[in-house]
Amino acid sequence: MLDARRRAIEWWVVLQSGTASASDRAQLNDWLLADPRHQEAWSRVLEVEQGVRRVPAALAQAVFKPTSRRAVLRGLGAASIAALSGWAVYRHTPWQRLIADRSTGLGEVDTLAMAPGLDVALASDTAVQVYRKRGHQALRLLRGEVFVHAQGVAFTLDTDSASIAADSARFCVSLDEQGCRVELLDGELAIERGDYSLRVAGAQGLRLSASDGLTRLAPNPDAAAWVDGMLVAHDWSLRELVARLARHRHGVIHVDADIAGLRVSGVFPLYDAERALAAVARSLPIALHRRGPLWLSVVPAQV
Repeated sequence: MLDARRRAIEWWVVLQSGTASASDRAQLNDWLLADPRHQEAWSRVLEVEQGVRRVPAALAQAVFKPTSRRAVLRGLGAASIAALSGWAVYRHTPWQRLIADRSTGLGEVDTLAMAPGLDVALASDTAVQVYRKRGHQALRLLRGEVFVHAQGVAFTLDTDSASIAADSARFCVSLDEQGCRVELLDGELAIERGDYSLRVAGAQGLRLSASDGLTRLAPNPDAAAWVDGMLVAHDWSLRELVARLARHRHGVIHVDADIAGLRVSGVFPLYDAERALAAVARSLPIALHRRGPLWLSVVPAQV
């Protein structure tokens, strides 16, 4: 099913490019008719797309609303930044995989059917340990990100920042150099951290870190879009989009500071950074330069 989802995203990018021909549309139709799974994957992409189209028009600048290239370039400064920044050390430290029971590589997604009514998806570059805790299923997240769907089944997810328990919930937990982020999509979670505990219900986001403790964040309804191979941006900076894409590919993506602050909204293929950024380049003043197989530069377009 993952291959169908990725192909559906590729077709979506073709249609959004504005250059799709009658032949392209006919091929898409043939592909949809070839397998019910193709139709299911396409419906999922369109469903996520509708969520982005509900973003106010002023925010939808990358895919859905072209922006004046000259006007944007006039308003930005000049310097260079590396998109990986603090992630460089974290993402290139593979020791977690050596002690993991299950892990994924860059660009790979895996699923765990841990018990009837308990499904877990492992994102790209993720490592987990599997065990039992207090008589029920448990995971320790060592690196990366997981999506959990518990349907009346007791489950615990442990991280260095907190222990998260659920029996009926859909949620994502991700690790980065700052700590742990929790995105509760629906249901209820019990979070234990040090000498205190907290129960949260309904859609909301949380950040857990050793330095700042617990911080409440605006909920992200598209936090689990990566399960379908998609990245959904709502008024992100180009810097953030590039950083998210860079986490799921080998090598480096470098974005020039002249354009790093451009605002981006849209649905993008998570595991094909070059195709995603090519879609952005159709409406924003950026260009892509490849230097060998592992280095991709995002620079201001020539005007």
